[in-house]
Amino acid sequence: MNMELNEIKKLLEKYYEGVSSLEEEQLLKDIFRYRPVPAELEADKELFLYMASHTSAFPIDSQLEQKLTNWIDQQDNKGHRSVKIIGMYRMVGIAASFAILIICYLTFFQPKDKVAIKDTYKDPTVAYAQAKRTLLYVSQQLNKGTAPLGQVNKLNQLNKGINRLSSLSSLNNGIEQLQLVSKYYDTSKKENNEKK
Repeated sequence: MNMELNEIKKLLEKYYEGVSSLEEEQLLKDIFRYRPVPAELEADKELFLYMASHTSAFPIDSQLEQKLTNWIDQQDNKGHRSVKIIGMYRMVGIAASFAILIICYLTFFQPKDKVAIKDTYKDPTVAYAQAKRTLLYVSQQLNKGTAPLGQVNKLNQLNKGINRLSSLSSLNNGIEQLQLVSKYYDTSKKENNEKK
């Protein structure tokens, strides 16, 4: 029975990790249905018997499953594209930061022995007007570069879909509560066995 118990535990571990095959799951159902199991596997037996009695009540439509699979694949492809775009903008931002640092270094930290920069305009109002035109040009060019960021709406739609899927976290909470009940059941069973 020890060898068989180890095999059952391995199958259960694969099942709980989600990597078991349908044949292995059927084997577990048959073991729990038709064979006596040790006390440490009673909680698993109850779970399998409950699932076996309720799985036939909810048949899964293969068309629905196919539609869900296609939808998930589409969302996954959209996510990859948006990640690439975001990555590209990050790289451009890093390159721009380095360019600004180099310009600042060359402008402010040049050696003192070089000739000082001379004014190119004698009239301060003309210099001010020229600086204003230059800054306006730079601003326009930056606005052209950030125009593709208007596609943020598509990212918001993806986030809405992800938020809708977040309701599945309640299923995870239920599984965690079942695990706590299982642990409580195991400890209470051990305590009862020790009292006897």
